[in-house]
Formats: sequence, structure tokens, C-alpha cells
Amino acid sequence: MERFGTALARLRSAAGFATAYAFYNRNGGGPFSYTYYTQIERGSSLPRAAWLPVILSLLRFPPEAEARRSLLESYLRDLVGDGDAFRDLFAPLLCARPVKESPSAAAVSRLMSLQSHHVTPAQFKALLSSSESYWANTCLTHSQSPLSSEEIARTIGSSIERVREALAALKAARLVKGAGKDRWRSPFTDRYVVLPRNYPGYAADVIRLKGYYAEMIGKKGGPVDDLGLVFRADPETAFAAAKAFRETIEAASASFRRDKGEHTGLYLLESRIRKLLPY
Repeated sequence: MERFGTALARLRSAAGFATAYAFYNRNGGGPFSYTYYTQIERGSSLPRAAWLPVILSLLRFPPEAEARRSLLESYLRDLVGDGDAFRDLFAPLLCARPVKESPSAAAVSRLMSLQSHHVTPAQFKALLSSSESYWANTCLTHSQSPLSSEEIARTIGSSIERVREALAALKAARLVKGAGKDRWRSPFTDRYVVLPRNYPGYAADVIRLKGYYAEMIGKKGGPVDDLGLVFRADPETAFAAAKAFRETIEAASASFRRDKGEHTGLYLLESRIRKLLPY
């Protein structure tokens, strides 16, 4: 059963989790114990098939099609062996090789994984504990210079008292650090901050986050561009479109600036594809 564990460890490392413990701890643990997860990577245990989508989602950087196919092949070989069962049942389904990731997209993905900081579910909840917590952290992660409570309050349109309460909560969660009298900085300014996914309460937290976006857009921002398209396609084509959007966002993320300019601002760039109806 070593093939799947080896393939999973390779994907885990490529996603920016240097060790098995970092991967397990940064995702809040579960759906199994840490001991059992190490057994998976060592090849002494094989997870249930129902856990594979969960494990893939916890990587946070979705594996490319070729890596996903290789992981699935390793899982099936460990499950049924290399004999007739695999050759006759599964090999024909895996023979088509998907198009590999472009060199430029692979370089961006690798850079982001190497420079990433994986926020834990507990830290994410601290971020979302109030609007001030989220926006104070966002201001600090996008600034190379320390900021005072007053500067943050003025920027996000809130009171100094509420901002100071938020900064105390962020400090307790190890998301910000003091940088002098009433001045603060983020230890992750030059890192790509990756939020957790698929933990208990995740859906409700995402709704809260989107509420913070809508509130700030109405208070301080506004629309820049809006484009939508209804199209008919099979699932593979829709997933390919989503992949193209993701690569565009990742490329933009790699080139964002952290220094303040005369006309700089914080922008929200989203990618969303939803199925409307079978047709």
C-alpha cells in the first residue's frame, strides 16, 4: 500500500505542507487521528474511498489533472493489486492522459505553494470573529510597513476601540505582532495566505466572509468590472473553464504589490462557476 502514501506525501509537500504534522494540524485534524494519517503516508493503511475527496480538498491547492490521475491510479493499485482486477477493470479508464499544466502555470503554482502560509480553522474563526478582525488582518497582510490602530480604523471606517479589540484577538491567534507602541504588523506580509476548507462550520464561515465583502464594497468600494456568461457544456468543459480562471487568479496573486501607491486599493477578484440546470 506504499504507492498511494508516497503519491499523497508528494502532493502534500507540493501544496506547501512541509511535514505530515503540518498538514494534519493546519487543517484542524480529522476525519481521522494523526497516527492514522501517518500510517497512510507510510503505506501501512489505505483510507476509505469516501475520504479521498476530503483529503484532496484539504491540500487547498487543487492537484492538476495528471497528478490527480496518478494519485487515483496509486490508490486503485494498492486497493486491488496489479493483477487482472486492475488490468481489466481500471486500467482502461486511466489510459487517457490529460493535458499537462503549462510551464508558466506550473511555475506560478509552485511559487505560491512555496511561499504559502496555511491558516488553521481556529485562526480563520478568529479572523471572522468581527468585521474589524478580518479587515485589520487584511490591511496588515497587504502592507510592508507597520500600521497603527488609528490608521487601520481610518482605512476601514471603524472605531479605534473596536479595531484595538480586533487586534488583540488576532494577536492571541498569532496572526499579527506588535511593532512598537500601538503599531502592528503581519508576519505573513510576503506570504500567500491560504484559507482552510471543508472543516465543520466551513459553509457558515464562508457566508460570513462574503457578508464582510459586501459590507465593505457598499461602504468604501464599488464595482470595477462585471461579466457573466451562460453556456451549455459537459462537466469536463466546465471544469476546464474553472481551471483557466484559477490559473489567471494565481498569476495575478504572484504579481500583487504590498507597498502603498498614490492610487492603490484592495480589490476582490472572484472566480465562480455554478450549474444552472440539466439541459
